[in-house]
Amino acid sequence: MGSPVVPEVSELGAEIVPDYPNELAGIMMAAAAGGLKLTRQVPGSATAGRSRLNLARIDQIGNLDTVSRTITVQAGLPMTLLENYLQEKGLTLGFIPRHLMGLNVGEYLSVVSPCHGSPRFGTVRQNCLGLEGCFADGTVFSSRTAPRRAAGPDLRFCLIGAGGVNGVITSATLRVFPVPAVREAVAFGTSDPVAAVAAVRTLIQRGVRPEWVLVVTRAPGDIGSRKPARLALQLGGDRQEVGRGLEVLDTVMEPLGLSREPVSPDLRLHASVELHEARELFLETGPLMTLLGEIAGPGVPRGPEAPEIHVTYFCSHGATIRVLLREPGQAIPAAFLREYAAHASPILDRLGRKLSERLDPGGIFAEGEKYDG
Repeated sequence: MGSPVVPEVSELGAEIVPDYPNELAGIMMAAAAGGLKLTRQVPGSATAGRSRLNLARIDQIGNLDTVSRTITVQAGLPMTLLENYLQEKGLTLGFIPRHLMGLNVGEYLSVVSPCHGSPRFGTVRQNCLGLEGCFADGTVFSSRTAPRRAAGPDLRFCLIGAGGVNGVITSATLRVFPVPAVREAVAFGTSDPVAAVAAVRTLIQRGVRPEWVLVVTRAPGDIGSRKPARLALQLGGDRQEVGRGLEVLDTVMEPLGLSREPVSPDLRLHASVELHEARELFLETGPLMTLLGEIAGPGVPRGPEAPEIHVTYFCSHGATIRVLLREPGQAIPAAFLREYAAHASPILDRLGRKLSERLDPGGIFAEGEKYDG
């Protein structure tokens, strides 16, 4: 491939718009040599004194393999355009949170947690099969689908979910799925969110794989005449599969005290509400249910400071719990903060910082603290 062309720092300017991925190595080297700071590959990272790295021209759709059901795309392609392209061919990326659909492919992979996903479509870790990019020191790399022991260290996770601190994603190979022929969204109300989580676990154990699941413990001001918690999910597949799933739902929900609530399909690609301060944590099912019962169970008083609590990204052994602060005065429960601190790993954090220092010796992306999406 030859040595990268290293431009002069004065040639880079306030906005850097490379035409091809192979320009990035030279840009990184020039920035490091000239002490130039670049924005990270995450939304809203532009700050004064930094040159904006814009990958809008690196936005091509590469190979779509309908046999292996994979697609290779460049990082500047907006997620909505990619999903629309796939939908025209009867395919889909699977479950992508709506508030992330406005990002481009590189931004999405830089901020999303590898454990995010759904019971039907799997996780980001499973569905991002290959990655190409450029580390902050100018090293170009490619991680392709292969048995891990045959391929050496998996460099994808130096960039997936790392918040852009280590380098830039230039393209990705993603798994795609057939669009389900039938989709059915259902919702249930309950006074006990732990029972809702137990219901989802039972469904998964019985072979029901929803496209997405969300358990919401409503903030006190949002309850009114409704139940304090709500379980919403969407089944997808052929008519027989969805019909069987609905039958299992009926046998699971009533014994656990969940009653049907109205729900209408939501086909929007973009979120219709602003983002709020939130903190999330993936837990195995047992500890998750214990924590949820402690902060939002039926006997727990929930005053004006009580936040909205989501449980989502379910898999066979756990799910992600998210505390969402929508209103002034709401606070993160002490039990959640305790559990959050207990799962933080000082050793892994130090290793992550050491890795970032090695990959970004010029500090072109460094901002002190590591990005916490």
